[in-house]
Amino acid sequence: MSVQEFFGPISGPETDRLIYKTFGRCSSSRPVSGVKDTDDVAAHVRKADVGRNMTSFTVLGTDTALATFAMTQAANALLCEGVVPGRVAFSLSVPTETDEATIRAWVLALKHGMEQYKEPMVLSDQTIQRAIVAAPILTVTVSGDKKIVRETAKDGKPCMLIQCGEMAKVATYEMFQTEEKLQRFPEHFRKPTYELLEQLSLDEAIRTGYANGALAMQTYHTGGIFSGLWELGEHFRLGMELNLPDMLLSQQTIEGCEVLDVNPYLLGGGGSVLMITQEPERLLAALWDEGLAAEQIGTLHTGKSRIVRNGEEVRNLEPYRSTNK
Repeated sequence: MSVQEFFGPISGPETDRLIYKTFGRCSSSRPVSGVKDTDDVAAHVRKADVGRNMTSFTVLGTDTALATFAMTQAANALLCEGVVPGRVAFSLSVPTETDEATIRAWVLALKHGMEQYKEPMVLSDQTIQRAIVAAPILTVTVSGDKKIVRETAKDGKPCMLIQCGEMAKVATYEMFQTEEKLQRFPEHFRKPTYELLEQLSLDEAIRTGYANGALAMQTYHTGGIFSGLWELGEHFRLGMELNLPDMLLSQQTIEGCEVLDVNPYLLGGGGSVLMITQEPERLLAALWDEGLAAEQIGTLHTGKSRIVRNGEEVRNLEPYRSTNK
């Protein structure tokens, strides 16, 4: 695992270059087809629903906690599509010398992720193999048929962005597990990072959101919340104006990133979801009533600009670019 990034689906710009420009946009479910210049934000949101009923997530590393992360990331993404997770398939490749106890630990961690959801899921398919790989590679695929009832966007009403859940939970856990510089913090401050692994399921947040005015949602991982916001803008073909101080971070994330000189807004790690709504007061009240951390972090518009405000400072939101060459 790396405090910089996790494995996951490639970004929207990369998809454009690798898939749509190769096979043609009609060959795949490209979000927001047929948008007109006169369409408002609500129309963009409606036309972006491509009706997926399957999502996948891949991780590579030696920490078995990654299996819980992969499981919850795939299930959370499916819930964001308005589909209840019902079936799980996984493929696990481990180095040839891996013993059975280690493989069992990966499977149990994946099962733990499945148990974090309201409705039970069944294991539909699995592949476990020893292979010539440097570290375990796990791909989790989650599918379902049951739909979550949600509201339709109303023309003419502005759309706001809500963040529910503090960002970068797994990355924060990993920082405090592996970085020697962070061992200087007292144990009572470091200990709660273990609890972050129990907060990766967004089942309650997403169900509550769709029952109280959320129109669409998106999770994020590699590249952190800045990448997630950019991807959301690409997906819906919308611009946005964001307020940096309103974005939710745990105190452990803030302190750890300051010591390591890491930008927390580029830090991957799950446990947070972006929600689009035309009724922010209603949605926030419902989330707060459930004891969930949530804040309005910005507004959406049909222009191309995507800016982030931090007091008097204004910067442009940029697409995530991996540091790997």
